[in-house]
Amino acid sequence: AFPAQSVRMGTPRLPQLPFACILYFSIFCAMHSCAFAASGDILPANTTLHLITSPTVGTVNFSLSALDELDRPVSCTDQLISRFQALAIHATNTNTQHSGKVSCNGNNFTSMFRLTNSGRWIIHVEYDDTPISGTPSSITLSTDDISPNSLQMHLPSVISAGGSQLQWNITAKDQYLNVVPCNASKASNFHVMIRSSDGSQNGEVKCVGTRFVGHVQVDKVESMLYVNYSGKSAKGSPFQPEIVPGPAAHIQLLFSQASTPAGQALPYTLKATDASNNPLPCTQLTNTLTVQFNLSGITAQPIIFGRALPCPLDTESYELKGVLECNATGVLDVCVKGNHGAAKVNVSVSLGGLESDQKVHVMPAQPSPSKSKLTLPATFHLGPAQISLDLRTSQNLFIPCLSAQNWTHIALNVSSPHRIVSRECGAQGTWVVGLQVMNQSGVLEMGVFVDGVPLVGSPFRVPVAFDDVGLAIGMVASLVAILAFSLLVALIHIGLRLHARNQEAASRHQDIPSCFDHDVPLSPMMIDSYFV
Repeated sequence: AFPAQSVRMGTPRLPQLPFACILYFSIFCAMHSCAFAASGDILPANTTLHLITSPTVGTVNFSLSALDELDRPVSCTDQLISRFQALAIHATNTNTQHSGKVSCNGNNFTSMFRLTNSGRWIIHVEYDDTPISGTPSSITLSTDDISPNSLQMHLPSVISAGGSQLQWNITAKDQYLNVVPCNASKASNFHVMIRSSDGSQNGEVKCVGTRFVGHVQVDKVESMLYVNYSGKSAKGSPFQPEIVPGPAAHIQLLFSQASTPAGQALPYTLKATDASNNPLPCTQLTNTLTVQFNLSGITAQPIIFGRALPCPLDTESYELKGVLECNATGVLDVCVKGNHGAAKVNVSVSLGGLESDQKVHVMPAQPSPSKSKLTLPATFHLGPAQISLDLRTSQNLFIPCLSAQNWTHIALNVSSPHRIVSRECGAQGTWVVGLQVMNQSGVLEMGVFVDGVPLVGSPFRVPVAFDDVGLAIGMVASLVAILAFSLLVALIHIGLRLHARNQEAASRHQDIPSCFDHDVPLSPMMIDSYFV
């Protein structure tokens, strides 16, 4: 109840307010004046930190709930944020530290860190050197998405083709170079392809634990590897790895021609390919090479990658084994046997369990009178002599002498009194003619014919030199022979005369009477006659 009012004439009076209204107004003013007075005083124990961005590397933002001692929000001012300190320390590598920045977002406080290393971080926030509530706190940051420019391909130093599977590890990193672990979602974003002139082959990327592993089938040697992630090419793509052929799957023996004259060096090549028909280089053919020569009517001198065998061979079948040496071609040097007849050669090659057969026809080797020649000395001397014949084909290929039957194509004649005493096959298949030079002076004339056609220069004429020593020896030998013959005749003559005298003496003895015969008297005449 308000009190009674007195009324005085001419003097106005103020109305009186109720006491309750005055009290309420006083309390309201007091409350507001206290709030404005405490708005700059932050109590660290009542201030907390809240993450407001995803926990991935990069920019990490926090909000700060700043309260006073009465749990009343405090508005952000530049004066207040200057009293905050923020620091992030990596839990694994404590040397990695980054300062945070506290700023105002309207009336609210925010804290921002730039953290590019994945893993666990320790966050420190202090106000006036006093940690706020809940700090230090920790946060684990995951990696960012894979950056195609940071992909690394760990390809093998040598890749085998021929349909083999290529596997290689891939190191994936984000834009901050943090290694990104593999998961199915990220692996599916890869696209792998290998491309050659024959086409392309798609591959895939799989997770092996936390590693990315690429897979693709390699067929051709000349291939390029393409890798991209999320439609963007990996740095360095396409890659050109070193690809070599796979194991030998096919071999083929190739002669340069289907037929060859006997005696001609016949080149051949050995072609080996893998399962995808990539040619194998010589350096990759490390298997044991076996070459089988099946010969009919001839012998052969195979020269396999620099190793020669004797010619002629003892048998008509020969097997050569050895490690293949690096040479582009091998040579089968065919030698003639018999009457220069046609023959066939079957060559079988075995390489690492693979085989290849090839036949070649060897045509008769026909000596050419214009290419063949006779090797003669400047002069002959009395006695035995040898000359050699070099028979060649029209292609100037040497025809070796292998047996006496080969001489049926060759006709020889020599001027009298000289004689041809032998026709032989010498070393290295040479043709050797043995002569007997009979006279001591003059000229030896020799004709050589191949299948009735004379060699160029035939008949050949070689002088026989006068040999003093030979002549002296001949004269002494003749004199000795004459003396021996004369002595023999004299001895025979003497012997015959002695025999005749003995016969005559014996006859006379029978006619003289015996001295003991008393019936016949001896006269002096008879005695004298007897002793005479």
